[in-house]
Amino acid sequence: MNKAVIFDFGGTLDTNGVHWSVKFLETYKSFGLEFTPERYNYAYVKADEELKRKAKSINRYMDLLLEQSCLHFKYIFAEESDEIKLKKLAGESIDKIMPDVDNCLGESKKIFEALKKNYKLGIVSNFYGNLERICEDIGFTDYVSVMVDSETAGIEKPHPGIFSLALQNLRVKPEDTFVVGDSYERDIVPAKILGCKTIWLKNKSFKESDNTDSADYIVSNLADILRYLT
Repeated sequence: MNKAVIFDFGGTLDTNGVHWSVKFLETYKSFGLEFTPERYNYAYVKADEELKRKAKSINRYMDLLLEQSCLHFKYIFAEESDEIKLKKLAGESIDKIMPDVDNCLGESKKIFEALKKNYKLGIVSNFYGNLERICEDIGFTDYVSVMVDSETAGIEKPHPGIFSLALQNLRVKPEDTFVVGDSYERDIVPAKILGCKTIWLKNKSFKESDNTDSADYIVSNLADILRYLT
């Protein structure tokens, strides 16, 4: 087998193209919480920075998302001293998010099942050093043979080198590889630079892009990639 499909993880396999910043924001707003876009964007970035220091010991995906949500509220409501209240908000948020995430993960497994006979499968993600354990928790390891975690690899998207690592580990050529991701700038552009075929999962992005030159195909639903791969 000399063909491969490399997937992004967060925002692709777990939310069907909805960026996590959008996913969390829509959930928080559904509870009637009030804060400025500037405060939310600041909190989202700060939480991600802090999560990199805390996440390596987390083995369950739900726990990782819960910790991330707790950190969001820590920075969004910095004046709030009631930690129990903030943790309760985070728990309610994750309870609301998880059914959809579980459904998306289940659909991703069906896609893996359809592809695994003809393609080697890999995941390349800007993650927290625990990608392999999280993939084990959600049942991806039976399908995916290579997982490249930016924190352990020491290189982040959009640097093409992180995709080069996956190609080397999969022992495939760029021209025989499809890269699927929800971020045009972080997934599609660097993969195209290497000579991979690209499928952009364009749904609810953190940053919109008017340029589509690096995308060989554009889909709005992850399952639609099968029309180009089977």
